[in-house]
Amino acid sequence: MTKTAAIAVLAMTAGMVFSAHAQNRASDYPNRPVKVVAASAPGASIDITSRMVAAWLQGRLKQPFVVENRPGAGGVIGTEIVVKSPPDGYTLLGYAHGLSYQTLFIKNVPYDWTKDITPIGIMAGSGYAVTISSVVPARNLGEFIAYAKANPGKLNNGLAGGLVPEIEEMKAKLGVQIENIMYKGGAPAVTALSAGEVQLMFAGIFQALPMVQGGKAKVLAYTGLKRHHAMPDVPTLAESGFPGYSAGFWLGLFGPGGLPAELAQKLNREIREMNQNPETLDRYKAQGYEVYDVTPEGTRETMLDFSRRAQVVVQRLGIKPE
Repeated sequence: MTKTAAIAVLAMTAGMVFSAHAQNRASDYPNRPVKVVAASAPGASIDITSRMVAAWLQGRLKQPFVVENRPGAGGVIGTEIVVKSPPDGYTLLGYAHGLSYQTLFIKNVPYDWTKDITPIGIMAGSGYAVTISSVVPARNLGEFIAYAKANPGKLNNGLAGGLVPEIEEMKAKLGVQIENIMYKGGAPAVTALSAGEVQLMFAGIFQALPMVQGGKAKVLAYTGLKRHHAMPDVPTLAESGFPGYSAGFWLGLFGPGGLPAELAQKLNREIREMNQNPETLDRYKAQGYEVYDVTPEGTRETMLDFSRRAQVVVQRLGIKPE
């Protein structure tokens, strides 16, 4: 046997051994508890969906999946914990689409998601409910725009985490001067809106509904392509004077960079099966979410699409990282 042929045989053998080891690792996973870091405060949409998928995985894979809330710094704190963890599937991240464009809004992000994060799957998503505090004297989007223009610099928008390009784009389209107030998650932002501390929030449906039912807020428009089943009387943005425009968010599961593809695919299959479960569908519908059926590769492509859209918004509006 020639030296070249011997090297080729060794390389092929090594590849077969590595492939078999990876498959064995996937089939044996998990054999101990798994930590799911939710990069948000308790009660936020990220927290809720992370706990739903953790409960599903625990029931299916017969090991504890324990959710740990690590909010702060626009999701960077929780994400960095996962980035620095071994890529063995025992530390996962529950986070939102904002992971795809953090660096556009936050200075000195200590990782690059395209290299340091492995997309696993999308759990759920939704459009935004354009929600105002009940103390604001407006009954529809047109009246709110007129009120905001008559009170420049006096209105605040509650944000869960960091800046969100689609929200900044919507604010620009509304043509009003509204300052952002940052909160560590959706729950604190909801509390602030209910108390009248902020006047506007682009909320999830599940966040907006209790506020509306409690008389604390009003929903003026929905940013999805069609009206939401939970609020059939609320017009879309397109119906409210902004034709052809829509926006939304989604919530995903991620692992550290270098997570073996076999593990990512195993977890992804569980998420997609969970999203076909009638009980899951009922819970998501009650919370205003839509479900997805996306592979790990599709999740990465979706993130890249959101990143490209965010870059356009940032350049157009001249937004700088803070």
